[in-house]
Amino acid sequence: MKKVILFLCQGLEEYEASVFTDTIGWTTTYGLEPIELVTVGLRQKVKCAWNFTIEPEYQLHEIDDDGFDAIAIPGGMSRAGFYEDAFDERLLRLIQKFNAKNKIIASVCVGALAIAKSGALQGRTGTTYHLSSKRQAQLLEMGVHVVQHPIVVDGNIITSQSPATAINVAFTLIEKLTSRANVERIKEGMGFAPLYRSIRNVVLFSLITDLLFQEVFHLVPRAEVPNVMLHSFKGSRSALLKHGQSLGHLKLLISTIVAVSYS
Repeated sequence: MKKVILFLCQGLEEYEASVFTDTIGWTTTYGLEPIELVTVGLRQKVKCAWNFTIEPEYQLHEIDDDGFDAIAIPGGMSRAGFYEDAFDERLLRLIQKFNAKNKIIASVCVGALAIAKSGALQGRTGTTYHLSSKRQAQLLEMGVHVVQHPIVVDGNIITSQSPATAINVAFTLIEKLTSRANVERIKEGMGFAPLYRSIRNVVLFSLITDLLFQEVFHLVPRAEVPNVMLHSFKGSRSALLKHGQSLGHLKLLISTIVAVSYS
């Protein structure tokens, strides 16, 4: 069974840590291949950004890190003391050791700063909090090629831009450790929309955007838009085709964007 360290720094954001405990936990109850997760820290009690207090299962010196396959580092708030632990030499050495063995290192938001501080991202691509030019500048100063993508995977290292990306960072980690099929299985168990529902939502969104643009360009009178939408939702294949033909290229672009966001 693969094993993951969830490293709990002082001042971490609770949600960014919880996605790993939840998704990896689901691999043990509903997944195709279970993964074990262990919480580790540098102090007995970790005060989080939004006032939760967490007790890690183990202190770093109590574990044999050779027995683990990956480490996950949630981000946190500087005002809550996040960088006291994130830049601690003990964590940095652990990251260096994992990177030297090509083990997976995943971070959310400013958790990327710990990876960069260790030197593991030197000359590689990564990202961090999208609204902080200060944090992005720090990555640059540490030799990282900063890119503006929600999630960036460079070999064994996963970085991301914000708390919103956390759940998909966790899914990416699980996929790299096991398989895409395992991820899809636990998504089903957790109630995430299956593929058929995503396709349905894309079709409906595409129809709506078509009708809105047609209305804007006076292809459909304003008063008729609700009726046309109702007919399209209820109606025949011919209705779908009729409204799907105008502004086809724009519709395809929008549909692709939405499909990616739903996947």
